[in-house]
Amino acid sequence: MTKLRSRMAWTLAFGCVVGATATTAAGQAIRIEPRIQLSQTERVRIQAVADQGPDALRRFLWRTRMIYGWTWRDLVAVE
Repeated sequence: MTKLRSRMAWTLAFGCVVGATATTAAGQAIRIEPRIQLSQTERVRIQAVADQGPDALRRFLWRTRMIYGWTWRDLVAVE
């Protein structure tokens, strides 16, 4: 269990650093407005991905679709 937590912490820290320094040609960062219950760690992790732009968030949702089952509408306010 501690191995999993340390790995998650490292992934989160790395994602924040990469998200803060990454620039994308796809557009601006997306502010998530989840309609589902998320832990603080999940919210920070998803926001770090969303800061990289919409394409990065779509790729993340596609990669993790069988684990979490999150959709774009679950995380981003559709206008």
